[in-house]
Amino acid sequence: MSVEQSGGVPGVTHPAPLPEHVRASLRKYPKHTTMTCLECGYSGLMGVKQTTSPWYLSTWFFLVLAVVLAPLSWPFILIYVVAKFFSSTHTTECPNCSQELVGREHVP
Repeated sequence: MSVEQSGGVPGVTHPAPLPEHVRASLRKYPKHTTMTCLECGYSGLMGVKQTTSPWYLSTWFFLVLAVVLAPLSWPFILIYVVAKFFSSTHTTECPNCSQELVGREHVP
């Protein structure tokens, strides 16, 4: 590869730009994550449609337990925050084939 092909820096390659239909699909979502679609083989950014947590980590359930376990409030709050952080799932949409995928990793 010549210096001209790599943008002027020897040894540096730039990824190919995303196709227009993929970029248009990604624009619909404020959050994105990197995943691989098993349906079409696309690997890259996907739009996050929805993030969900289990019912036992809902805000209402937390408030009821906070009242019941008031003497243990600080350890309980710490455990709740860590559990909510690690047990959230998110639904994404593949920008190439519009397949819905579910992931468990954290999306900021």
